[in-house]
Amino acid sequence: MGKNKFISIKTRFLYFSVYLTAGLIFSFLTTQIMMQYFVSCSNRILNNYEEFSEYWNELDELDQILFEYAQTPTSAGKKESKELLISIQRRTEILDSRIPDPFMRDLKIITEKYAESCENFLEKEQENVEKLVTEYQITEQYKNIMKSLYSNFYEALDSYLNEQMRFLESLRSHVNVVVILSEFGIVLYFLWHVKRLAKKITVPVQDLTDQAKEIIAGNSDIEMRYVQTVTDEIGILNNVFYQMVETNNRNFEQIKKQSDLEKNLAQTKLEYVNLQAKLDRIRLRLLQSRVNPHFMFNTLNIIAGLAVEEDAERTTKITVKTAKYLRYSLVSLDKTVKLKQEFDNIRDYIDIQKERFGERIRAQLELPGECEEALIPSMILQPLCENSLMHGMANLMRTTTVSITARTQGEKIVLCVEDDGLGMSQEVLEEVKERLRTAEDYDDTQGIGIVNTYQRLQMFFEKKVECAVESQPGVWTAVTFEMPFWKVSEKKDESIDCR
Repeated sequence: MGKNKFISIKTRFLYFSVYLTAGLIFSFLTTQIMMQYFVSCSNRILNNYEEFSEYWNELDELDQILFEYAQTPTSAGKKESKELLISIQRRTEILDSRIPDPFMRDLKIITEKYAESCENFLEKEQENVEKLVTEYQITEQYKNIMKSLYSNFYEALDSYLNEQMRFLESLRSHVNVVVILSEFGIVLYFLWHVKRLAKKITVPVQDLTDQAKEIIAGNSDIEMRYVQTVTDEIGILNNVFYQMVETNNRNFEQIKKQSDLEKNLAQTKLEYVNLQAKLDRIRLRLLQSRVNPHFMFNTLNIIAGLAVEEDAERTTKITVKTAKYLRYSLVSLDKTVKLKQEFDNIRDYIDIQKERFGERIRAQLELPGECEEALIPSMILQPLCENSLMHGMANLMRTTTVSITARTQGEKIVLCVEDDGLGMSQEVLEEVKERLRTAEDYDDTQGIGIVNTYQRLQMFFEKKVECAVESQPGVWTAVTFEMPFWKVSEKKDESIDCR
């Protein structure tokens, strides 16, 4: 595994489990092998004692059989004697091979001599009893020699076996020390490995926890550590947390900037609305202020013409009506008026026009009672009526009828000024409609006709006014305004002239 190779925590724990299991298995197997070895050595020592004891027991048994055979030779005795000879010879070979002592070698040699004499004894003729007895005595001599040396043989065996036991005990002690040290080393290694693995996991997690607590506490200036070389999931978690904090900081800054921007925008918008309201009021007053000179100039022209043509009585009459008309226009110009007042003023205006045009003008005014209290800006109907008289009846020798009507339509009121005069051509009608569509950007500097009136109504009723212009050349023209039905209680901020 490379030094910076990515190894998951699961894999690390798997490696640790494998190593721990292997260490435990190694320790267990080592202990078992050593125990088996010590048991084997102990059994071998006991087997040596057993071999030595069985040797002397079989030797005594063989001597008894040979004695009986010397008295009464039998084939069964001969066979059994030979089997015992083979057995005791094998036991001496075993003892000689296991115990490197001169007495064990002497025991083997004497046993071989003894076996040879026994063979000679058993091969003698059975009829010659004297020879059998002689040969038996020879075997007895070898047996007696071995019996006389028994204590030496036993001491040699005992000395050797005691030495082996001491060596075995010493070896056991050393092996136990080695096993204990090995197991202690294994335990230390795994404790170190566990501590290292725990440190590799818990320390970064604790750092992340401390950083998270700092962030929750509102400390955004903590130093985040980005892991360049990721070797496990903790590194990935650290970098993801680092990126999350960086993203949150950027988002917080953006939100803060956006909040400041929205506050500034709201303040600017409020200032703009206030400024726009002021500009609308100024524009409304400006548009209204352009009404007086225009109408006053026309009215005075009429009076001047009548003064030349008529006597003083007629001039007085028209002057009174003109004064009343001018008084309304001057006093109510920048105020809100009731629709009834506007209709009264338009009657005075038509009466003044009749003094000039006589029977060429006919007027029809319809104001239902439910419409009398409706609020509108002053001098709204007069410009529309003047357009009908000045443009509708121009160059016509017949009588021109001007109809001014009001009606309610749901929560709205509809005003209509209609005449049966010259009408408008299609080109002029389209031009007027285009001006109405662009009324907000249109500057009516050459007159105060339909567009001016529409602009004033739009500003007064907060752009809730609809205007329709219809005309047929040589037949009729109608201008209709649809606006909210406001009463005095709904427009308390405007003063009303009720005189």
